[in-house]
Amino acid sequence: MDDMRCLSTRLLSGQKIKGKGDAAAVLEWFHEQGVKTVVLSSTDLGTQEELVVLASSITNGSKEKFNAHIPRLPANFTGTGDLFAALLLAWSHHTNNNLKRSVEATLNTMQAILHRTLARAREEAGPGQPLTVRHLELKLVQSLEDIRSPASKVTASPLLS
Repeated sequence: MDDMRCLSTRLLSGQKIKGKGDAAAVLEWFHEQGVKTVVLSSTDLGTQEELVVLASSITNGSKEKFNAHIPRLPANFTGTGDLFAALLLAWSHHTNNNLKRSVEATLNTMQAILHRTLARAREEAGPGQPLTVRHLELKLVQSLEDIRSPASKVTASPLLS
C-alpha cells in the first residue's frame, strides 16, 4: 500500500486518545499529514474484556472508516506491532486495498496466533506458573495455516462520522 504507514499514534501525533472524539481527531490528523490509510490497532476505548480497533482510509477523495472489537488477552506479547503491520500490508495487497477485508483478515490472523501462543505458553510454563517472555514468543510457524487462511471470527463495522 503506497502511503500506509504504521505509526505510534501518541509519539507522532502528540495526542492522547481518551475517548472516541480523540480517536476521530487523531485519524483526521494523520489524514491531514497525507497518510491515506490509518489503523489504530488496539485502543483502550473498549472494556476490560475487549479492545477497539479503528481504521480509516481516503481513496480518490472518498473516506471510509471502520471499527472492530477484539478480545483483550491476559498477557503481554512481544512483536505484535510488527506482525500487525506486516499482516495489514500483505492483506492490503491481497485484497486490492479493501480496508474492511484487510483489517478483518489481519485481526483474525492476529487473534489465531495470539490464542495459540497463549495456550502453548500456559502448557510450557505449567499450572500456576508465571508466563515469561520466552513463553510468549509468537508461534508464527505453528500458525502458518491461520496466516494463509484465517478463520472469519472478527468483523469490522462501518464507523459513522
